[in-house]
Amino acid sequence: MAAQPSSGNARANVMTGDLPEDFLRLSPAVNQAPPPAGQMVPVQPVTYYQPTGFMQPIQPQHIGRLSITVQQAKLAKNYGITRMDPYCRITVGNHVFESPTAHNGSTNPRWNKLMSIPMQEGVKNVYVEIFDERAFSVDERIAWGLVAIKDSVFSGETLEDWYSLSGKQGEDKEGMINLVFSYRPVVPGTQVLYPGGYGPGQPVPTGPQQHQQQPHQLNQQDITGLKDMFPSMEEGVIRSVLEACRGDVNAATTHLLGMTICYLPDLHRIRKMTFYRNVVWFAKGLREYTKNGYIAAEKSFDPKALDVDVSSRTFMITGANSGIGKDTAAFLAKKGATVHMVCRSETRGEEARKEISESSGNDKVILHILDMSRPRMVWEFVEKFSSANEALHVLINNAGCMVNTREVDEDGLEKNFATNTLGTYILTSGLMPLLLKNEAPRVITVSSGGMLVMKLDIKDLQFEKMNPFDGTMAYAQNKRQQVIMTEKWAEKHNEILFSSMHPGWADTPAVQTSMPGFHRKMKDRLRTCAQGADTIIWLSVADMSKEPRGAFYQDRKPVSTHLPLAWSKASDGDKNELMTNLEDLASKFKPDSSAN
Repeated sequence: MAAQPSSGNARANVMTGDLPEDFLRLSPAVNQAPPPAGQMVPVQPVTYYQPTGFMQPIQPQHIGRLSITVQQAKLAKNYGITRMDPYCRITVGNHVFESPTAHNGSTNPRWNKLMSIPMQEGVKNVYVEIFDERAFSVDERIAWGLVAIKDSVFSGETLEDWYSLSGKQGEDKEGMINLVFSYRPVVPGTQVLYPGGYGPGQPVPTGPQQHQQQPHQLNQQDITGLKDMFPSMEEGVIRSVLEACRGDVNAATTHLLGMTICYLPDLHRIRKMTFYRNVVWFAKGLREYTKNGYIAAEKSFDPKALDVDVSSRTFMITGANSGIGKDTAAFLAKKGATVHMVCRSETRGEEARKEISESSGNDKVILHILDMSRPRMVWEFVEKFSSANEALHVLINNAGCMVNTREVDEDGLEKNFATNTLGTYILTSGLMPLLLKNEAPRVITVSSGGMLVMKLDIKDLQFEKMNPFDGTMAYAQNKRQQVIMTEKWAEKHNEILFSSMHPGWADTPAVQTSMPGFHRKMKDRLRTCAQGADTIIWLSVADMSKEPRGAFYQDRKPVSTHLPLAWSKASDGDKNELMTNLEDLASKFKPDSSAN
């Protein structure tokens, strides 16, 4: 593998000189005639301002263009329930391209998609993936393979061949894909116009009267947020990239991420996948999880969706004395429902119960005291509640904790895991018989978008190997486990509507105490508790007859449980092992029925 430039060498190549404010501006092309149809025409190099003192031109980033035609594939098996709609994803260096979906392509999809890719020096392989497009769940990756680009291609040969694919059937046993490769070197300083579009880095022709764009006014909060994401990047660089992206934080994040990892060897880049997930997730959060994200999403809400009579239905909410749990309880109480508030603190719980009951005029608000981190207490509560009550229509698993130091109780249980995962598992499993006795039962588990940065780690459920311990990452792992639990419950118990959801970044007491730095920096952008509770309420009371079961929701819509290219999807075997481990662990703390 080629040696990578050190920071010292990089600094040695830096050219110095005073820069005017408009040094990045392009000189507009004047009266540039379009190329003849179907012809590639070299154009004059774009003129850049070059101040005195810059003695050498900037070296080109790419060494040529690789053309790949993804023609067709022959796959070993149809993994769809009724049909399979495959599409192909091609990764070359830092560039990712996708083919159109071959609808009902089954095991012999045809795409005939040409991809023109700027090649980076040292890239010799193409990573191919084939996915089955799903309407109401995550697209399933069904085949993959690493294809080496032969030297003859770089010498000018056009090469067509079939390449083997790996998958569930085994290595090189999932089928084959038909690809056509060709390569054309690019002369430094020359750009090429492509008919019907523009290649990366190619200037769009402008008219003779087009005036120069003025600099975009930057938001200091965006700069600070990007600086937090890229602490090793100088603020001046961040400002330049953000200005070049016209203030688009998501585009700037993508560029900065590319600048950060473009010189890493392939193996090291794989090890940096968690960093990639964090960056992409934070960019997604700035766009979707904030107050403005909710305001944008609510424009598509059905205004009558919550106009439902729930006076005859019974709800249980854990963690109901503060934050989004309290707002959910208050809404349901005002609608006349019977509300069971499950809280850890009797003092805070009673204060919240009294406030909700008085403000709603509803005396059917009942308080229960339970520490969700104590599995024996959870089992005892389940048995006591089930024997004393005949009605329970909706269970809302909202209680959670984020402990930033690893705490282990006398039973050997780590506190985050005991509360967020095991406690939720015992409460839900134990109350299922009661739920099934009632009409249209539902279970909603409040997860978190933070789980998108985590892949299920079945080998370290209680974070014994996490060194140093990170409470935020432990919490995110627990939330990933909750989503998988919801999916597996939905597969097994069709009579109950199971859902998980992300409330967005809400300004709750838990966020203030567990993530003070995040709260301080994002306070003005955080959602209100009512906005965070909205999807919980919607899942609890709205007509869900057309909604998928076991789905993960955000702002009243089912969304993917994985970030693109994040490699966070667990195998079916790992998911089943999680459920088996939880059942075995829960059984150890279940009271002996013979003693009752």
